[in-house]
Amino acid sequence: SRLRLSLSTGTPTGIRLPAIDIAMGDTARFWVTSEGSTWAASPSDTGPTFQTALGFNPIPWVVRQNGYVVEKVLGNLQLPMGLAFANNPGPNPSDPYLYIAELYGTIKLLHRDGSVTLYASNLLNFNPTGYFPGSGEQGIGNICVDPVSGDLFCTLLYDSAPPGGPHYPRIIRLSSTDGGQTASSVTTVMSMPGETMIESHFISSISIGPDSKLYVHLGDGLDSDRALDMTSFRGKIIRLNFDGSACTDNPFYNAGDGITAKDYIFAYGFRNPFGGTWRLSDGAHYEVENGTNVNDRLARVDRGVSYGWNGYLDSLTHHAIYNWTPTHAPVNVTSVEFAKFSGSGFPASKFNHLYVTESGPTFATGAQTRGKRIVEFDVDNSGKYVSGPATLAEYNGYGQASAAGLAAGPDGLYFTDLYKDHGLSSPIDPGACLYRIRYVGTTPPFVEFAPTRAVGASPLATLFIDQNGTTPGITRSWDFGDGTQSSQLNPLHTYAQPGLYDVTLNLGGPNGGNTRIRGNSVVVGGTRRGLRAEYFSGKNFNTSVFTRTEPGLREDWSTLSPGAGVPIDGFSARWTGYVIPKYTENCTFHLASDDGARLWVNNQLIIDHFVDQGFTDWTGNISLQAGQSYPIRVDFFEDGGGAACQLSWQSPSQALENVPGYRLFWVDSSLIVGALPPLRIAAPVLRSRSGNPARGSVSLEFALPETQLATLKIYDVQGRTVAHLFDGTLRG
Repeated sequence: SRLRLSLSTGTPTGIRLPAIDIAMGDTARFWVTSEGSTWAASPSDTGPTFQTALGFNPIPWVVRQNGYVVEKVLGNLQLPMGLAFANNPGPNPSDPYLYIAELYGTIKLLHRDGSVTLYASNLLNFNPTGYFPGSGEQGIGNICVDPVSGDLFCTLLYDSAPPGGPHYPRIIRLSSTDGGQTASSVTTVMSMPGETMIESHFISSISIGPDSKLYVHLGDGLDSDRALDMTSFRGKIIRLNFDGSACTDNPFYNAGDGITAKDYIFAYGFRNPFGGTWRLSDGAHYEVENGTNVNDRLARVDRGVSYGWNGYLDSLTHHAIYNWTPTHAPVNVTSVEFAKFSGSGFPASKFNHLYVTESGPTFATGAQTRGKRIVEFDVDNSGKYVSGPATLAEYNGYGQASAAGLAAGPDGLYFTDLYKDHGLSSPIDPGACLYRIRYVGTTPPFVEFAPTRAVGASPLATLFIDQNGTTPGITRSWDFGDGTQSSQLNPLHTYAQPGLYDVTLNLGGPNGGNTRIRGNSVVVGGTRRGLRAEYFSGKNFNTSVFTRTEPGLREDWSTLSPGAGVPIDGFSARWTGYVIPKYTENCTFHLASDDGARLWVNNQLIIDHFVDQGFTDWTGNISLQAGQSYPIRVDFFEDGGGAACQLSWQSPSQALENVPGYRLFWVDSSLIVGALPPLRIAAPVLRSRSGNPARGSVSLEFALPETQLATLKIYDVQGRTVAHLFDGTLRG
């Protein structure tokens, strides 16, 4: 089951219950976490005991700003680190859409239609597996797409003397001959032998600047002395041509003394500049950098500047737009702006803002105060801090998922969660996901209408009230569950036939919509949920023993009696009522019994095997209309031995299942209550000492039958309605 709970903030939360099978009158208990997962509970619990997980919300991420939603795009990824969108993705289903780089040497391709194929694999020449945190955290750093050729550039580590040599950084280029579907060749753009790097602080971000040059981030390789050492690539952001050569206009380029690391350096003095992006609005490059236990850094990267990392914590404050203190482990950064996919569908107020994934502690369980978020910064065009970090989305589950890859796409902000969230044996288990944060606008966050329940004899006239009010630009659509609809604000609808009816209110607007569905919210004709079951002694309905309501028909008495006074062998039973199908299509009913049974639907005998037999499943077909009530009857007799009778159904849109109790009802005439005449009570007018009307209170008490729906109207002395109370809500 999936429940939907609207919190006091108006934020809807989905609650996922596990599969349960409980008898009528029994109770199933669960602890429910704020993101909608369910955990085992017992009557003796005095507080939450999140020990045995039962049902997990498939999206353990929640948005923290109005107007946004988080949606799962795909799963079964393994350590997804980098994201790069195809340049101008085509409209065809198979067109390349998004490339996903996985840490252990694989690049996957998400197509326009949502399918996933393998673009390249086996890009590492060593076995990267190991500990987390530790030696297992190495491999591919990141990827980018050449907007002209569609080729991919990728950063990674390579083993200089396989299988056990030191690991050095490398940049490779992957070309395609089939329109970007698969890599046909892999060439080395640049290797950096001697620049030892292991699981941390290795080569990472790669991007193409407005000048059509490659910009590559390199960590200090856990050697802080290298960050300010101009003879080393480590601790630098380097700039190079697509063929791997140094750009002759680099700030420290000097061909006279030979081409060395210094000739490639664009900026230096970095510890671990993991994420980088170009903001087109100011033509500037921005980086996010991991600190030690303090001073993660967000900075604009300017040409020829030293960013000061020298092993001392305060050196990470140099040229910082913002420092995380304590650390949150920022790993990727991107911008949302009009020049990039028209702002990814975000509102104009968000254009040019920077977004950062905070991964938090490595392989940490549950939500974290430090990390596991996507946060937002407002930075002006001079690179000065304006505001942030404002949380856009954060992890709210109880597993291992974190935030890693990040890219602004045509229809939202895409991110990956690095690890499989639940049920994993190690951090490298496949099962990580790709998500999208999409702006849907500020349509009312939840939909509400009255009454919550209407009960009465047929015909039953019910006034429905849209409690969301009249918001400009909002459209509404009512579905009363009996095949009729309305677009009125507060429609009055009359139900002609007995039954249980689901009522739906849809609100729509320019940026999306929301829906409220109330199952069985209208009960017409003194109905009871389930079927009327009558048991007889004798195989031919000889003597009635008792009658009761049963939620469905899935009985297996074996060699027991169905109830007091009914013999174990030689009895019969009859179930009567109405069935309400969910779909308009041909429905197949299954009647399995030991011994004989018959089934009538809509007064048609569709299964007839009223003979002594072992447990057998018989079928019959009939065309039904969704939402309509059809009379149903099952006759059964037991001769001897085992005894069972079970009713199931299926259709093209309905999986085989026992006919559920909420799709069955029967009319109990003892429950029918006719309409009561209006009851008018005159209340005194309250006046102050000066004779003017004054505030005060009048208490009225009256009793109604439990099933009676009441409306209370308040009139002024001239007989005009000034307020009314309907289904517990005061209007006026």
